[in-house]
Amino acid sequence: TALVKSKNTAAVQIAERLGMSNIDHYFTKYFFPNEQEKKSRFRPDLSVALGSLEISPLEMATAFSGFVNQGTV
Repeated sequence: TALVKSKNTAAVQIAERLGMSNIDHYFTKYFFPNEQEKKSRFRPDLSVALGSLEISPLEMATAFSGFVNQGTV
């Protein structure tokens, strides 16, 4: 409900509970499998919960393909 109402604090609180190591893991798996690319684009801070990273439509579509492929991108 909070996310539907654009309550950004809820997204940040969820990110805090997940921990940056878990967030880092999933960003690596779904967006940045190349370590060099990840180092140049990923910032390990809570702003990622608010959508602060630049992700292309193709990268987003590729990541979402994991939902229908049992987590495989």
